[in-house]
Amino acid sequence: MKKIKTDVLIIGGGLAGCWAAMAALELTDDVLLVDKSMVGRSGCSTFAAGVMLAPISSDNLDEWREEIVKRGEFMSDQDWVEVLLEEQMARLTQMNAWGFPFEKEPDGSFSRMVGRGHIKTRMLMFHGHHLMNEMRKQVLGKGIRLMERIMVTDILTDNSGPRPRLCGAIGFHTRQGEWLAINAKAVIICAGHIGTRLGGRYVDNISGDGPAMAYRAGVTLCDMEFTTQCNITIWRRQYEAAGINMIQGNGAYIINAKGERFMEKYDPLLKERSKTYTLGAAFTKETLEGRGPIYVDMRSIKPEVFERFNRVIPKTMQVFKAAGIDPGREPIECAPSTQSPRTDSGEGGIKVDLSCRTNFPGLFAAGSSTKILPHGTYAVGGINLAYCCVAGYRAGRQAAEFAAKSGFNPLPGDHPLKEKISRLPAQGRDAEELIKMIKMATVPARYSYFKHARRIQQTLARLAELEEEYLPGLGAADAHHLVKALEVRNYLTCARLTYQAALIREESRGSHFREEFPYRDDRHWLKRITVRREADEDKLDLEPIPIAGYPVRPKSLDPIPYPVQYFFEG
Repeated sequence: MKKIKTDVLIIGGGLAGCWAAMAALELTDDVLLVDKSMVGRSGCSTFAAGVMLAPISSDNLDEWREEIVKRGEFMSDQDWVEVLLEEQMARLTQMNAWGFPFEKEPDGSFSRMVGRGHIKTRMLMFHGHHLMNEMRKQVLGKGIRLMERIMVTDILTDNSGPRPRLCGAIGFHTRQGEWLAINAKAVIICAGHIGTRLGGRYVDNISGDGPAMAYRAGVTLCDMEFTTQCNITIWRRQYEAAGINMIQGNGAYIINAKGERFMEKYDPLLKERSKTYTLGAAFTKETLEGRGPIYVDMRSIKPEVFERFNRVIPKTMQVFKAAGIDPGREPIECAPSTQSPRTDSGEGGIKVDLSCRTNFPGLFAAGSSTKILPHGTYAVGGINLAYCCVAGYRAGRQAAEFAAKSGFNPLPGDHPLKEKISRLPAQGRDAEELIKMIKMATVPARYSYFKHARRIQQTLARLAELEEEYLPGLGAADAHHLVKALEVRNYLTCARLTYQAALIREESRGSHFREEFPYRDDRHWLKRITVRREADEDKLDLEPIPIAGYPVRPKSLDPIPYPVQYFFEG
């Protein structure tokens, strides 16, 4: 096993990870950025769908804060909202000075648009791959040490004293199979959101690695019940392409098989610009009640807007062209990708404070591995990318400051390291079999969009069975298949935690719908559900949101009916 040292280790090279590395470098020259694939070519930041929240100095930030908090159903950390709006302007100024490929007006100002959830807030536009290519150039240009195709499997800790101490992390090269132990004073987890090949292939290497490794180390996660998500990416039942946020924001209609624009009855304010989970549930309800399939109608969109689509969501337009689809001439049948435990926008994950610290000293986190606290349930489009910039920068600075005051805690000896490796899969069953089994337990609408305690318990029983009986026999013939096996292990952990939290929340809010409680209950459920591993058991707690001390509060605590209701049980 190869062993190396670094002051600050960053796990994950997306937008948050790159910002963390550059910020840490301002305070220490010993920074290591490790990515499971290749920085600039992997992860959700390269997808990005072309949008990012973009406040500018002339905006009324009080109005922006109010819109974000209300749209996030008052679950936002309002201190984080304030930090996000103030500091994102500095991050955008810096990226603009670097020459990043943002869409501009003729006078050189940012072109900004409304999209999912927006009324007063605005997003700027860009090509995700081009943005991350520029981030990669900045990382390499500043001389940051970069190790790619390294999958980090676990956080390493010293548990011999009264309180566990951070030692670093362990991982392996995804092609060569060589194992690596990294001794670090501080670690930042930026490994992306909870996801899987269950939910589509527009992002192919995101599996919940960050939240899962944090959970195994005893770190607190929160809001996991809101992680049953989808995206609107399936066209004509056979093509997959993301970018619906951009399409929503430019005036597309959504119609059912009868030609009816139906979103107004589910979301009278936003209509077609409603949040993804509301769209997905509405698509499903319309279809279950016999009014499917559903179509996206872009015939009202102007030709110059399609030209912009070619620049900022080119993959989507290339898919349409290859399929012989002219979106300007005909409605296109469209459907959500798989509704399953996933967090495209950090709806649940690692709990951090304003300094991006976890509850484990020396361990920090940023990006969509964390619960994106400004979002609440999900506020407006583009917050997740803005948060990656702001939280990544904050995490990098804080981790470097921590490292400057700390020494190295020695890595465990060879025996504990070998024991950790020996518990990983060898020969055995194929990971794809387990993926299909998880899919059967979590994806059908009665287990995903529309939950009931009885069915949640059925799902939990099945997931426990898979963890106890199937997971130990999972096999991997080589390093590539070992990656897949470990990804499934991580995803299965996150799926279990999702349904455990869903059983506790007795209301309907965000992407979480309970048939027995079909209303939002601010009087009793303005609370976070937290979970951490303690003595090999899951400890779940309730943490009240300090709404009385925040500037934006609900006018009434009366129950609010959930916008899209469907009942499988009487």
